[in-house]
Amino acid sequence: MIPEFFSNSRRNIVAAGIVLVLLVAAWVAPFGSSDRTVTAHFPQAIGIFQGSDVTIMGVGVGRVKKVVPEGDSVRVEMTYSGDYKLPADVKAAIVTPTLVADRFIQLVPAYGGGPVLADGGDIPLDRSVVPIEMDQIYNSLNEITSSLGPNGANKDGALGKVLATTADSFRGNGKFGHDAIENLAAAARTLGDNSPELFATIESLAGITQTLAKQDKQVSRFLKDLSKASNDLAGESNELQRALEAIARAVVVTRSFIHDNKDLLVSDLAKLAHLLDVISRERTSLKTTLDVAPLGISNLGLQFDTISAGAGIRVQLGPTISDLPNVLCGIVTQAGVSNPALVCELFKALLPAEVTGAVGGGVTNGGVPSLSTPSSPSTTPTAKSPVLNLPTVGSLSLVEQVNGLLAGVR
Repeated sequence: MIPEFFSNSRRNIVAAGIVLVLLVAAWVAPFGSSDRTVTAHFPQAIGIFQGSDVTIMGVGVGRVKKVVPEGDSVRVEMTYSGDYKLPADVKAAIVTPTLVADRFIQLVPAYGGGPVLADGGDIPLDRSVVPIEMDQIYNSLNEITSSLGPNGANKDGALGKVLATTADSFRGNGKFGHDAIENLAAAARTLGDNSPELFATIESLAGITQTLAKQDKQVSRFLKDLSKASNDLAGESNELQRALEAIARAVVVTRSFIHDNKDLLVSDLAKLAHLLDVISRERTSLKTTLDVAPLGISNLGLQFDTISAGAGIRVQLGPTISDLPNVLCGIVTQAGVSNPALVCELFKALLPAEVTGAVGGGVTNGGVPSLSTPSSPSTTPTAKSPVLNLPTVGSLSLVEQVNGLLAGVR
């Protein structure tokens, strides 16, 4: 029984250990992450070796695993912590912090959202940057000093003469030189602050140049035509001079005329403006007139009688006479007569509706009615000439009503 007990205990202990290891692994796994790889291509990789640091914005995240020359470029394979993401358009730069410190590779920019560079991604040459080497700087300085030295530009003392002349020119003009330098610096700052607009302008000029290059034949033909026109104008220079002199005299005369008749011109322009305003307001009527005028002129030609040398015209006055008070009232109102309402009342009193209606009806029917007042002797009306009795209001006759209205006008 005892051996069997110890055997079961061992089994239980092993099982408990396995469970504990699995629990620890499950707890640690979320906090750990595997490394990722990225490859960058550089024109040269001086000072970069296996084990060199890899940073993101100065923070160390990995190491260089391999540096492999490939023809005109160098392939650098790197690993970095899986805790970090890189943007899909990430760039790689070899950084030299000081002259004696080790170089490292910096990946920029830091990830801020958007597409992510996949594990094993590749950074091409056009997204890699290498520092300028001191040898290149020394060689450039050496070339400059050699070009300006006794075996170059100053072989015959030309550079010395330029420097001496410049010194003589600036002697006593230090303030002007200082101001010139400051103005140049301000101009450079202005160009720098407006670099997008400057580059846009340069790009536009480049586009224009390319367009002109594509249209070279047309441009050449245009320039030839322009040259020919210039030659023709040069041959007619005397005529052009006389024409310009005539234009100058006309301008002088016009100026004098305007000066002498300024008030009249202002008045005429005001009247013209008023006329144009009236025409604008009556454009509907003008349109109607232009539409019907051809028909009216045609009818005018048709109504002329060559035998009698007369015109056959039928004037329809009946409706106008029937509404004569309102017609006259409209005329008075349009004319701007003072107190038009009282004048309209006078017209309506003088020409009652029953009178004008009867007269208009008689004219329409081909007859002219006769009018009679209560004091006039009555006549026997005819079929075509009706007799109209002028009405009275209360005890007032028409004459008394008119006198009252005229007294109101006065």
